[in-house]
Amino acid sequence: MRSFLFKASIISILTLFTGVITTFAIDVVGVLQPGDTLFAWQYFAEESHVNILGTSSEKAQHFIAIAQRRADDLRDSAGTQNELISIYYLNQSLDRAALALAKTQGKEAENLRSSFEELLLKT
Repeated sequence: MRSFLFKASIISILTLFTGVITTFAIDVVGVLQPGDTLFAWQYFAEESHVNILGTSSEKAQHFIAIAQRRADDLRDSAGTQNELISIYYLNQSLDRAALALAKTQGKEAENLRSSFEELLLKT
């Protein structure tokens, strides 16, 4: 019985660890696009990543990077059935980036604002 519990615990821990690492990798790589089957998992990873970031400027930088990713997704999905959902997620990411940017201060805020403005002009 002890052997079974030990093996089951090890398998559970390894499964959890693998899930966490895979989720982190999906966030970093960002290979999925709105409309893909597993996009919800990537979206969850992107939104959860902000919880481990410390400063408001790091959070703003993260959300600006996500908004850039969503803008690229929209470019890639233009004219397809996933275009509207890409617009929706781009809109959400721009809103999140703007809110995070409003909470930043100092010189970093100016650099982030210029990055955000470039993104808006590009979009």
